[in-house]
Amino acid sequence: MERLPTELMIDLARRLHEARLRIEILNIASAQERLLAYLQAHASGENAAFTLPSSWKALAGEIGLTHESVYRALAQLEREGRLERKGRQVWLAPP
Repeated sequence: MERLPTELMIDLARRLHEARLRIEILNIASAQERLLAYLQAHASGENAAFTLPSSWKALAGEIGLTHESVYRALAQLEREGRLERKGRQVWLAPP
């Protein structure tokens, strides 16, 4: 089935937005802030919830960090009260 030009433009705009967001996140130096920026960009709903689609290790590769640094950043953000997590589910604290 052939895509309509409007659908193609919407898809291209979405992909461009995702690429720009990824570049912006990759340019953040601090592992904690990089992880938090990713979670904030993908969290949704009233409770700012995010469910990880795969593993924390896969997320680490996506945002250019080692999985060890992601786990340390998660633990630190949790200690600071900036997020709560249970398995692959994360809830962000209000800013």
